[in-house]
Amino acid sequence: MESMKKLQSNSKNKPSSTSTSLSNTYTTELYINSAKSISEQIRDDKNECRSIVSEYGVDPNELLHLLERWTQQLIFEYKQRRERFKLLLKEKWERGELNNMKSNEESNRRLLHVHIQKLNEWQQIDLPNMKHQFDDLKPTSNIKDITTKSIDNLLEIIASIGVIHQNTTNVTTISSSLNETIDQLKRIKTINEKEYNTICIIGLEKAGKSSFINALLGFELLPFRIERCTQIQTILKPPCRENPTLFATIEFYDSNEFLSLINKLPKKKDETNNEYEKRVTYIRQTQQNTVTKDKLRKHYQTSDEAQRRTITRELHAYIANEVYLNIVKHVIIYTNKLPGENYILLDVPGCDSPIVEHRTSAINAVRNSDAFFFLTDGQRPSLTNDQIYLLNEIQDGHFDGMKRAFGIITKLDLCQTRAKYQEHRTKTQAELEQKNFLHEHIFTVAANVNLLEETKSDSAQLRQIQQHIDQYDSLLDGFNKCKQTLSNYIEYELPHTRFRQVVDMAQQKISRYVQDAIKIGRQIIPSDSEESLENYIKRLNIETWNDTFDNERYLPVLSKAAYQFQIRTEEIIKENHLIEKDMLERHDIAVFQMNPYDIEAQEREKIVKHMLQVVQHTSQALANYMYEKYVQVLEKILNDICPEQGDLFQSNLTIEQCEIEVRTLVLRVTHSVIMATIRWPHIYRDNRIAAAEELARIAPTIAYNVYENSQQEPNSNIDNLGKTIGVIFETIMVNNISNGILMALFRR
Repeated sequence: MESMKKLQSNSKNKPSSTSTSLSNTYTTELYINSAKSISEQIRDDKNECRSIVSEYGVDPNELLHLLERWTQQLIFEYKQRRERFKLLLKEKWERGELNNMKSNEESNRRLLHVHIQKLNEWQQIDLPNMKHQFDDLKPTSNIKDITTKSIDNLLEIIASIGVIHQNTTNVTTISSSLNETIDQLKRIKTINEKEYNTICIIGLEKAGKSSFINALLGFELLPFRIERCTQIQTILKPPCRENPTLFATIEFYDSNEFLSLINKLPKKKDETNNEYEKRVTYIRQTQQNTVTKDKLRKHYQTSDEAQRRTITRELHAYIANEVYLNIVKHVIIYTNKLPGENYILLDVPGCDSPIVEHRTSAINAVRNSDAFFFLTDGQRPSLTNDQIYLLNEIQDGHFDGMKRAFGIITKLDLCQTRAKYQEHRTKTQAELEQKNFLHEHIFTVAANVNLLEETKSDSAQLRQIQQHIDQYDSLLDGFNKCKQTLSNYIEYELPHTRFRQVVDMAQQKISRYVQDAIKIGRQIIPSDSEESLENYIKRLNIETWNDTFDNERYLPVLSKAAYQFQIRTEEIIKENHLIEKDMLERHDIAVFQMNPYDIEAQEREKIVKHMLQVVQHTSQALANYMYEKYVQVLEKILNDICPEQGDLFQSNLTIEQCEIEVRTLVLRVTHSVIMATIRWPHIYRDNRIAAAEELARIAPTIAYNVYENSQQEPNSNIDNLGKTIGVIFETIMVNNISNGILMALFRR
């Protein structure tokens, strides 16, 4: 103002025409410079306004509080209409319009009814049929398929028993006894469905195992001699379908297994320490020369018979040499000479081994076999302590263990007289029967005769032996009878035994479980008829309608609404609402001409008016966005109480109400910021201070933050409002105490 007065005073004292011209030029330049300065001030004020509105204009937390209030209103209205909803839904349910609405209790009752019916049907029909099927079995029956189907049916029945217990006693696990039954059934099913049947050949040293196996095969595959010739477990399998040329495989112990065995290697009888150490050292050296760390299997591939005979001789070196006892785990030979298509023969040495691991492995192989031949030397008719102990170990804990045992009496062809033959045979057979061998599973054999008959290698020797043993009853045909009995056992008796186990379990165990489960289920479902079940459930549903309504419709919808509100309100915290972007886009300030202060005031008023219009427009768009994304979505969720109708719930909260509340929330801050930054020219200092005081009253936290920012950058061109607020603070900060109180009051 003083500059204006000075300019006016100067204009009154015009000295001359020349001086007047210079004075006019000077005055015009002064006005233009003032106008430029004012334009820059307006731009700075706009930028400051934009910065403040951008940071503080729309507080996400305040929007969140607004949404919470709207949500509470909708939930309150929803809860007020609970009884109306319940009445309307009950009418729809009684008319059958809510067919998908079934309570958990109703579903449980229907489920119980289905499983009780299933158990009744099994008890009255399936169980007797299973018993009749077992009694009518014939050798031509497909027993394996019948057994598998019966086991599957029993497992389904046990599952139904579990469902009934779970839905009546709140017990979620099947009892341990039922679990044991399930495990037994699954184990029988696995054994029943396996492709091959394993037959073990066991006996103590020099009982004639290798000769017996060679006779079964019809050619000399395994080594046999006077001294002990089988040291390694040998497995004879049918040809490999995937690899027909595979003839043999040797599997070695890994380094850890080898060390465990060699460290437990016992001394031989009368063996000195030095001899023992040399033997151990030799075994270690052999293992190092034979086995590599990454190759524990050695395969032999050939289809040429001559090469196979050569390989067989090489295999004999492993099978018969005791050095490899702790190096080779087993030898597998693939041959089409087995006595049956689905047989696996397992020659098991080591049953009398002093090493625990060898003995345990051999005993387990026998226990897990489908049948086993126990060979005993007829020249020594009394069973030794080792043989008795071996048979006791095999029988220990095995179901029908000795029914799968075949007693093979060997070397009776060496008897010199018929009387001696009869004596040894009778005594040996009595010993075997005393150890629970079945009479019909005991055979006397002359394996060398059968091998000579098959190979036709020495006709003269064959005739000589046949003439010698012709007087010995059943010795010549004992081998063939043994093979026939084995075939009948594998093909019929063994599957028959497994099916009998299943039938016994069904009659003795599962039938009792079924009766208990039906009795428990009848406490919940009192009738067997489908019609009475429907009437019973309908009556219970009417009695329990309140709980059904709450648990299936009312409370789940409330829970879903609360969850969706939590998820969706997280978005609004992250959302940017750029009100200032639209608010300040179209105000490029031109250079003011002549008397710029009146023009500035008018221009600022126009800017403010336009800004407030933009704020209202933007807040309306924000309100529409919030109403559509939150209120309408929540209203839709709450209508899930009756999705069959879709519009049962309609809130009283309107878009117009939401627009007013959002506009009020946004204008509360933005209006004060606009007035404090843009409305008044800088020469109107008192007006700017008053506007800043108004902002401090309405939004003290924002005012304090603006002030703090101006203190951090005191020379900035966009901190005019901060400086103005600083003047206000300085007038009220009388002492340090009041200063501290003010700082604590406004600080975030």
